[in-house]
Amino acid sequence: MYITATQLKLNLGMYLSIAQRETVYVTHKGKSIVEISALKNKGSVVSELTGVIPDDGITVKAARAERRRRNYEGGV
Repeated sequence: MYITATQLKLNLGMYLSIAQRETVYVTHKGKSIVEISALKNKGSVVSELTGVIPDDGITVKAARAERRRRNYEGGV
């Protein structure tokens, strides 16, 4: 199914539901710019990413503390 970017913007929920069953191609100025389709196996995305980022030993708690510290100091 081909739709325009405007149609997607106005009816996002409907097209996400349709994308569960068939591929939806979004066009802008006559050119296909995006393809929306359902994930075949939701777990496969996670398994493909596992090991991509090396384990540096930082915990979620430490990462949050670092982010808060940077935001408080006004730095990035």
